[in-house]
Amino acid sequence: MRGARALAGTAIAAAALITIAGCGSSSGGTATTTPSGGTSASASQPQGNGLADKSPDEILEAAAAAAKAQSSVHVAGSITQGSETISMDLRLDKSAGGTGTLTVEGATFEIIATPDAAYVRADAATWEKQFGAGAGELLGDKWIKATKGDGLEELASLADYSGFMSQILDNPASLSKTATTTVDGVEVVGLKDKSGTLYVATQGEPLPVALDGGKNGSVAFTDWGAKVVIEEPAAKDVIDPSKLGQ
Repeated sequence: MRGARALAGTAIAAAALITIAGCGSSSGGTATTTPSGGTSASASQPQGNGLADKSPDEILEAAAAAAKAQSSVHVAGSITQGSETISMDLRLDKSAGGTGTLTVEGATFEIIATPDAAYVRADAATWEKQFGAGAGELLGDKWIKATKGDGLEELASLADYSGFMSQILDNPASLSKTATTTVDGVEVVGLKDKSGTLYVATQGEPLPVALDGGKNGSVAFTDWGAKVVIEEPAAKDVIDPSKLGQ
């Protein structure tokens, strides 16, 4: 289906553009976040971690290890693809999957993804634009479940915590180190390549704080290790994608 594939393309572009923006360049379902002993880069009075004195490769290695050791993260910001801006607000959990929203040209898509399935929901006007006349009435406030071959299954990639972190932090590019600065109240050091800067906390755990890709947009990382509760939509709130036609 053309609409499904277009939406999946947006999701893939969003994931890819986070990589481009920074050092990785070369009703039904609900979700809540509650403290769970996780580590936040902005914890009160953290101790210096010595990161500012390390080489760029050592900083990246430390940031990758710290991020991949966490159980979850909140990713929010906007990225640009050509003339199109994609806003995202996603919570990714290493074991449970992920949830959040993608907004493109004023249209917001809610996403829930578990290790076994992915679901997407939008308002009537958005569905009309994606699938044509009558789609809004047909879908209402129901979720579409991704199935193999319909194009939507690619949305599940947004809930792949380990893959997401690898895209951002497994970087073969040549990096330089910036002077220490402050981002969102957190003391950081930057890792810069030709496409942008990854800022990493220099106090507490060496966790990524933000990606600044200049004209490509920026993304912030918060709520490291917070518990993310993901519930799949009830069966009555899910519609078969085949009803939308091909």
